[in-house]
Amino acid sequence: MTCEVAVANKLGIALAADSAVTRTKNGDRTYASGVNKIFQLTEHDPVACLIYNNASIASVPWELIIKDFRKKSKGSFETIKQYQEEFLKHIDSNQSSGLLTDEVLEFGNYQSIYAAVYNVVSRLSNTIDNSVSSGTPLQESIESSFLIAKKYLDSIPYDNALSDIDPDGFHAEHQNVISKYLNESNDWKKYKDIQSLISDYDITKFISDSLLKEALVILRSSYTGIVIAGYGENEYLPVCREIKIYGFIGKKLLHTLGDTNEISHFGNGSFIKPFATSNMVETFMLGASDDVTVFVENSYLKSVEKTCYEVLNAHNLVADPNIVSKIIQSNLRPFSNQWISNAISAHLDPLLEIVGGLPLPELGELAETLVMLESLKEKVTRGTQSVGGPIDVAVITKAEGLVWLKRKLYFDASLNHRYMSRIQSSAGANS
Repeated sequence: MTCEVAVANKLGIALAADSAVTRTKNGDRTYASGVNKIFQLTEHDPVACLIYNNASIASVPWELIIKDFRKKSKGSFETIKQYQEEFLKHIDSNQSSGLLTDEVLEFGNYQSIYAAVYNVVSRLSNTIDNSVSSGTPLQESIESSFLIAKKYLDSIPYDNALSDIDPDGFHAEHQNVISKYLNESNDWKKYKDIQSLISDYDITKFISDSLLKEALVILRSSYTGIVIAGYGENEYLPVCREIKIYGFIGKKLLHTLGDTNEISHFGNGSFIKPFATSNMVETFMLGASDDVTVFVENSYLKSVEKTCYEVLNAHNLVADPNIVSKIIQSNLRPFSNQWISNAISAHLDPLLEIVGGLPLPELGELAETLVMLESLKEKVTRGTQSVGGPIDVAVITKAEGLVWLKRKLYFDASLNHRYMSRIQSSAGANS
């Protein structure tokens, strides 16, 4: 987990990020701080990059890939959208060949296959267990559960982003690997008769097709969020664009484009955008976070249903429960829209109006404070260190570029005069 925030107005954009990293192995979690999550993306324009969630892709730290892009980028691009496209091209066309070697890409592909095996076996195992617990014989449960799952999978198309991968060829190439991962699965081992009921070809093909059709579902927890923020050469107001990168399938990079936030001359004069852990930031902005919204909606459904039946009973009336439920559900969205709209008017709109007039130092201070609030909440309510450590803060403007307000170093600058001289020489050569 992590917390990162972008706060922008017409003067510039402030970025803040914590330094915590969580590592999980065999179910055990360890925490560390001191990780960098904000990077300058290019030497040519005022553009920065944030990373969150997964700190590496196919075992390669994102920090190395970002710095490789910065070194190899030959010139300016007109917009942040073009920087986004070029960054993806840099990875997908293997321009970081020294980092993303064929062996690394193969390892990333095997990571995706392993996730698919785990996902399919877990879902199938749960379905079989539920069927057996309801009294259905084991053999019938296995056969019917697989048949239902296969029927559903056959009804959905292959992912458009993976359309250039031949499904039969992909399965033929990886059938042995899928079988190996299957045989290592405890959920799969517990059904001794399963191999006689479902052939190795059928189950491995099912897993292979599941990955090519439902990759975004299977890999949803292992993505890396990449945020590219700042100004392209022809942009004079800040832009912030998000990418979610899920990994490699075959040698294909699977990604989706996320939200775009930008400042305009008329209309959107400021924004606050949290990434990853965001409950406290949402509470600060709206007076309530997403989990509170879900709680309110569930409470609404239960309370209104109880009220309806109390009114009906008071008048000795009987109504079709399906009709009552349908009417209540139809009013949920208008109810939610109304109270959220009121929260926006009472909290967010005045806040954004103030943010629109903040000077750059206070823009950075606000971004840092929001990350600090999330870190404090995590510390006192969960007792974990998944959000915390020193907070890095940078401000990007069109004229001054990326300026650090707070930045941790893993070394003492006063002891590294040669390094600082190299940095100053490099800065002078690029100015």
